Amino acid sequence: MKKVIHFFAAVSVVCATAFPMTVCSAETEVLPQEKFIERARRPGGGETWGKFSGVARHKRRGGEMESADIYFGINLQRERMIGQIVLGNESYLIGQNFNNAIGTVSPGKEGGYGKNSIMSRFGISPSDLTMSFLYYPVKKELPDETFKLVKCRVFELEIPEKAGGGKVRVWIARDYFSTLKAEFFSASGDVPLRTLEVESYKQQDGLYYVETLNLYGSGWRTQIVFNQAQLGYVKPGERVDVYQKK
Repeated sequence: MKKVIHFFAAVSVVCATAFPMTVCSAETEVLPQEKFIERARRPGGGETWGKFSGVARHKRRGGEMESADIYFGINLQRERMIGQIVLGNESYLIGQNFNNAIGTVSPGKEGGYGKNSIMSRFGISPSDLTMSFLYYPVKKELPDETFKLVKCRVFELEIPEKAGGGKVRVWIARDYFSTLKAEFFSASGDVPLRTLEVESYKQQDGLYYVETLNLYGSGWRTQIVFNQAQLGYVKPGERVDVYQKK
């Protein structure tokens, strides 16, 4: 059994997502839709934590390359995930109760998630790192597909109105329960507004995390690379601080 830290995943510390999440090894049985999604959403193997630092690079058609330092800290607990994203001079506290479809994002004093923020300009959503979009209600399962030589089950999820509405199509590795690709659509659109793709995972201390995450849409592309990582399991009675202090 291998452990993947969900982070973002990023791709999100045990990967389900963006960072912390636990992924299991290949299984021969074909799980029913509900059980399969539950395995992809809910990490197992104990409470984990991760601290990831790197760079986000963004390019729009006809524009100059932009870049910003990025930090992602997360504590994946049994019933929820909590953490922080720092992008350039912007800070966001994040949370997700595993019983709720929508996570929480609380911008720091630097400003909110507005159209002029680095987060918005780079086309990044906090859920790209936490992969909390996996908790949206499942609308239907689509035929299996292969993505980068990996056999995937494909699901269409419904984005709640409180989260902006629309739908997400996700590719989840059939044998390892890890999310490899997601396409985000408006409620009536057939062309994705944004696409997320995991380019690479990396193993450290017996856990896997998303090392490189690609995001793109019409006329723009962003890549997030985490080149420094600390991660591990939370010991009984231990309190882990994943927040970056300024």
